[in-house]
Amino acid sequence: MFWHLANADNPHKFKTLQNVTTTLFEMSRRRNVTKWINFNIFGDEIANREMIRGAYQATKLMIVGFLLLICFVFLVVWRKMEFNLLPPIVFATIFSPFLAAISSFGIISWLQLPIYSMMCITPFLILGIGVDDAFIMIQSWTSLKAKTSRKERLAQVFIEIGPSISITSITNLIAFGIGYLTPTPQMSLFCLCTSFACLLDYIFTFTLLAPILYLADKSENDYVMAKKVSKNELGEQCLTSYSKLICSWKGQIIAIILLVILYSLSAIGVLKMKSTFEPVKAFPSDSIPTSSFTVLRDVFDQFFPLQIVISKPPNISNSTEYNEFYDMIRSLEALPNSYGPNRTMIFLKAYEDFDRKVYNLFNILGITGQENFTPSYDNLPIFLDHIKNPPFIKMSNEKRENKPKKEK
Repeated sequence: MFWHLANADNPHKFKTLQNVTTTLFEMSRRRNVTKWINFNIFGDEIANREMIRGAYQATKLMIVGFLLLICFVFLVVWRKMEFNLLPPIVFATIFSPFLAAISSFGIISWLQLPIYSMMCITPFLILGIGVDDAFIMIQSWTSLKAKTSRKERLAQVFIEIGPSISITSITNLIAFGIGYLTPTPQMSLFCLCTSFACLLDYIFTFTLLAPILYLADKSENDYVMAKKVSKNELGEQCLTSYSKLICSWKGQIIAIILLVILYSLSAIGVLKMKSTFEPVKAFPSDSIPTSSFTVLRDVFDQFFPLQIVISKPPNISNSTEYNEFYDMIRSLEALPNSYGPNRTMIFLKAYEDFDRKVYNLFNILGITGQENFTPSYDNLPIFLDHIKNPPFIKMSNEKRENKPKKEK
């Protein structure tokens, strides 16, 4: 494996690095550049390209799913209601969840919170929830055709479906609200946006879909034509046998056994679950860099350094704290399967050399007030400027000490 790090500190170098990376990636895709070597290449630019390509493919699939959903809604409403009611009812069924999703994005923007690409899933997620609530309302409305008064009919619909829709909406709202507490900003804001959309979809179901359903169906004071209900003897027989089994003690035992198996498998799955994210999961299934990640995973498992962040650094001017800190480093280097001090990367050693050189210079000039060298954080700001202020080192100017230090 060849690992290359490039310092693209200006637009020209960055553009050159992008072009070289893209050219090598296209060469690796052809697989016939040379008969001696087949290579895979992976980098930030390649990961961005593959993620964007995966997003385009996912968008195409979502559009196809959306069109199929519209067809399904048309078929369901057509079977339940008259043909002239299809346009307004289907429009209200689909528009309500989309309006809820758009409003939730508006709330997020109004709160001046960033919008991440993951949040683009929210409209399709809310669409499924909203259409389900709409089907429940339409089913209840059509089953109450015997009531000639539309006011009484709508009131009875609210009585029948209110608890069901309220419970599911509140459950979704609480579930995504808890997800807002996750430490990952992208996932946290996705859950917040979806919880807003769930709440608004619940409101629009009763304030938008129900009025359109009421106004579109103008069957008030009309006579209801009696229809002969066809009997399905096989279906009724299966339903009767199933009901008897569920109500019997044998059915209860079977249900308990299945429940224990379900919870056991769920517990095993949760215990074995690893909360990790790899960019390859966002790549298309035919992506070439997927094989690169297979190689990188094996290398990282064996050679990737352990990163330790120290939030309360020692006072290196105090010999006791100084020795305790390096004793901790030596104990980590002595762990089994550790490569030892030769592979330890800690910026404090480099800073001590820098601080000692500054002391020697001042000592030669005769402007130092110390007879012997004692390490301190006095020259740390100069050292950080010299190494271009890496983001993993924080320093408090008031206390003259660095807040976290990272040791690899």
